[in-house]
Amino acid sequence: MRTSNLSAQPCRRSPVRSFPTVRHDPANVRCDLCGGAERDEFIRGRDRQHGVPGEWSLSRCRGCSLVYLDPPPTPEEIAGFYRGVGYYAYEESARTFREVRVSRLKRHVLRHWYGYARLGLATRLGRIMAGAARGIVSTRNVIPWRGEGRLLDVGCGVGSVIWRLAALGWTVEGVEMDAAAAEVGRRHGLAIATGTLEETALPDASFDVIRMSHVLEHLPSPSRTLAEVRRLLRPGGVVYLNLPDISAWNFRLFRSCWFPLELPRHLFHFTPQTIARLAKKCGLRLARLSHNSGPGKFLESWQYLREERARAAAGKAALAAAPPGPRMQDRRWLAVALKIPFRMVDLLGRGDIMECELEPVADPNAGGP
Repeated sequence: MRTSNLSAQPCRRSPVRSFPTVRHDPANVRCDLCGGAERDEFIRGRDRQHGVPGEWSLSRCRGCSLVYLDPPPTPEEIAGFYRGVGYYAYEESARTFREVRVSRLKRHVLRHWYGYARLGLATRLGRIMAGAARGIVSTRNVIPWRGEGRLLDVGCGVGSVIWRLAALGWTVEGVEMDAAAAEVGRRHGLAIATGTLEETALPDASFDVIRMSHVLEHLPSPSRTLAEVRRLLRPGGVVYLNLPDISAWNFRLFRSCWFPLELPRHLFHFTPQTIARLAKKCGLRLARLSHNSGPGKFLESWQYLREERARAAAGKAALAAAPPGPRMQDRRWLAVALKIPFRMVDLLGRGDIMECELEPVADPNAGGP
């Protein structure tokens, strides 16, 4: 396994404090994308996943349609949204850092579809096996090979993904704001710095690939962080983003019960149009965008809706006695039945999760539409 010599000094965390009733002067709130102050209330909701108390409001900018938490929380409040909730990216299990073993079929897929030339067979039989196995083996979080390049994972949690990518030959580094999660990865030999990407002060043009999976929507200023990503990216490099799409059909169906809304931890919500505009602002170009969602978000949103209806009908006492909804782990037959329909939704560009590839442009004003 190869990791870099990235400094990994943890930052001191701020103490928890109670949330004030008024956090910001509404007149001073500006859109992070276009800088506009005019916005409309978009939707209200509560924390259905971890139960942080309060009701939260999202606004939509009149100038560019970016959706954001309004009023924006302070850094201390943002830290409180995660503390003590058992956030999934910060958890270590017995499988997190186990030895990475790549099956024979997956080796063929990685060689012929993702460019890992040292894996699989370079023969016609290998290509046939790769084609047959592509829809069977899991390639989640696989990054196309770029010749033993350097990869940075922003918001890496405990480092489970870069652990597996290092086993495939990448030189990996990570940045994580949660000190405890970063320390878990460092105990396993990973180079993970604690703090924000801006605080790490990494050198210009130092990475071939920068990965941000379900991170951008959590940040207090996506434009500032993405501009820093652009500074760190080498010519010809690529940025991989995964994040929710607020224009998804499931959001229109479930509204405040939509699982990826995740109030109050998701501070921003994007569409294909706003993510393209943000990329252009930061000197990047949206090269490719696809949706990869599956039925999981639909089933979790359905559960939230059942709970909401039980709450409205008979209050919290009835909610406690309500039958469980169709969780993925309990109703696998339903998840299988919905897999093909939701794949069609993804192909139509209306799925829950966007997968984006951003490329640097020489002139920040020459980005894509």
